[in-house]
Amino acid sequence: MAENLELDKFLKWLSDKTPKPRQIEEGDIPPGVYLEFDDIAERADDLQPLLDRLKVPRQRSYDLGMVTTGRFLMQSSASHRVVREAGGTSWRVYVSGADFPNGEEFIGDYTSEDVVQFAEELGYEMNVREWLAIGWRPS
Repeated sequence: MAENLELDKFLKWLSDKTPKPRQIEEGDIPPGVYLEFDDIAERADDLQPLLDRLKVPRQRSYDLGMVTTGRFLMQSSASHRVVREAGGTSWRVYVSGADFPNGEEFIGDYTSEDVVQFAEELGYEMNVREWLAIGWRPS
């Protein structure tokens, strides 16, 4: 229930702040508002007109960083990159690292909800604000 209050707070602030479309940067969202993916996904139809007001950056490709997996002395590290497709509702994921001698390899296409889950399973810690800043939108 608390999440819905935060989401309502965000929606009210966004609708008051942005009378014209595509006028606001993600970084302007008030720091006291905490958003969750589940809330955004559940209310995607209500939120879409307001989410459209957040600027989608020109850049489409983002490095998530590097993760290390495996046991001590048997560890492997890999770097992952996501590419935004279809206005942020579809994502392509690539991996590179020492275990990939041919360079970067394509992992697959993901919906917006699936790419977040995939990134969390790999060990990346990105919050909703960071995903919104790179153009993530509910599918």
